[in-house]
Amino acid sequence: MTYINKEVLSREYIQYYKEEIEFATIYNRIELNLYFIIELTLRKLLETDYKVTNISTWKTHTGNLTRIREKFPDFVVLSKENNGYDEICMIEVKYLPFNSEYQLDKHEKQVREQQIDSSINYSILTNGIEFRFYNKEHVETLVLGTYKKDVIEWSEDFELTWKQLVNKTKDFIKESDKDRVMK
Repeated sequence: MTYINKEVLSREYIQYYKEEIEFATIYNRIELNLYFIIELTLRKLLETDYKVTNISTWKTHTGNLTRIREKFPDFVVLSKENNGYDEICMIEVKYLPFNSEYQLDKHEKQVREQQIDSSINYSILTNGIEFRFYNKEHVETLVLGTYKKDVIEWSEDFELTWKQLVNKTKDFIKESDKDRVMK
């Protein structure tokens, strides 16, 4: 049974999310600092139906995650199977683009190569503010704010956009799971 963890929709969690993203931009500007809040949010959102695991530092293939070859994403979402877990979606996290070198557009090729290199057709590319949902046919984007001169300006309708993001993420993962079953 699929449901949305109400905590993820609470004002307290939304504020916490914003603070963690802002902290990552102030204290230590590396991609790794975004991993915690992205993974925590995904785990809370998907807790009853799917598992999220960080594979960004894997050097060798272990367990059931044998389909991912040379190009590792940061995270994979797993669906419970009779004999274990099956990977259904890849998540790639990139640092916030205060520098043009970190624009998400530059990383679309990496996401598409990961899809080709694995049998996973669904990917999410994010910097914590912008979320891009990739499947074989198209890309859909949701943006929670903008970044200007080292400052994040959250959108005025942030709570509405956050709810859309939560619903889109949940629906996207369910769609990727359905696609996997149909293979």
